[in-house]
Amino acid sequence: MRPSIIFLIALFSVARLQAQEEEVYTVKAHQLIPSKVIYALPGFTVGTAFLRDGTTARQPLNYNYLTGEMQFINRGGDTLAIADPGTIKYIAIDTAVFYYEKGFLKQVFIVDSFKLAERQVLTQLPGKIAGGYGTGNEGGDGAQQFGNVTTEAFGTQHLRADKDISFKKVVTYYLGDRFNLFLRADKSTFTHFFSKKKALVEQYIREHNVNFKNKLDLQKLLQFCVM
Repeated sequence: MRPSIIFLIALFSVARLQAQEEEVYTVKAHQLIPSKVIYALPGFTVGTAFLRDGTTARQPLNYNYLTGEMQFINRGGDTLAIADPGTIKYIAIDTAVFYYEKGFLKQVFIVDSFKLAERQVLTQLPGKIAGGYGTGNEGGDGAQQFGNVTTEAFGTQHLRADKDISFKKVVTYYLGDRFNLFLRADKSTFTHFFSKKKALVEQYIREHNVNFKNKLDLQKLLQFCVM
């Protein structure tokens, strides 16, 4: 067996699948969740993981909003999660680029060496487990009240809804520098990365009433900062 394949197996070893802008989805009991809701890409696409030690690995990959994991398909056709994402510098899947900083971030904008990235996750709304005939029951923790949700295209994610469940897709933005250090995109991060322009950055944020949950606002702010 070639060393690269041995390394691939070690890197992509089996991990169990676990259970701002917002979109809300309601899933009926025993209903299949459309794969386009759960996954970032239309299908698993061969991508390259660039590792911190300088090596690379190629696998069919896709990002799962529900689990917050980068998943791959092994030779047996099983959908698995990357077991040690901290070893990854970045992942390129077609034109999409993902970084790892306590979770996967998708690059959405780049100016010079600075990157704007987003973290998207699909989370269950607490206390919003729906009862029969469209009525709502308080679910408490909620996560304790279902077992398996079956997806449309890629098998079972170990979460099947016994009752109707509502999920929301939450988007959080991050700013990264040329060393791929990513911090939450807020006023303190921008003034930290652009400390020499701190007064001008603060003035721009104040005068333009920057919404740090709005991608376009953040893109314009980043363009201003690198001028």
